[in-house]
Amino acid sequence: MSAIKFNNVSKEYIRANAETFCALKDINIEIQGGEYVALMGNSRAGKSTLLRMMGCMERPTEGSIFINDQDITQMTDLELSQQRGHVVGYFHIASNTLHEIDEYYRKFPILLVEEPVLGTADEHVLAIMERLEELNKQGTTVVFITHDQEVGNRAGRIIRVKEGSIEQEV
Repeated sequence: MSAIKFNNVSKEYIRANAETFCALKDINIEIQGGEYVALMGNSRAGKSTLLRMMGCMERPTEGSIFINDQDITQMTDLELSQQRGHVVGYFHIASNTLHEIDEYYRKFPILLVEEPVLGTADEHVLAIMERLEELNKQGTTVVFITHDQEVGNRAGRIIRVKEGSIEQEV
């Protein structure tokens, strides 16, 4: 079963000067339940927008997003909130301790992690990644953003994002 599926998803923002900025362009990806996926790419490539959409925090301008085979683009704000509370866990690792990960985030079938090692002391990087890997081995779908190639290589799959598009999947 697909944990996360994007069908022709695009996201545009209106800047202060009324100019349109296309953050994501025609994204088509499918992440199976239990996968361990790294989203990689340069700053402003669209990784965080992609992750926020997976986390039911933003809606696409175009296209459809499915979480556990449910079309979240058709959901109400209340239904999206319920998804965030029961299905999708989203966090910044820098603002959470390993204990919080164990106690709180263990309950989610899908775990989305914004830059898991950004601002974290080197001695904690291994512990953080091992904890995410442990949760994944227990069946949790884990998707995380990283700029660090060594950290990204720990994932079972890497999706490279460039200028709002999927550049490569490995």
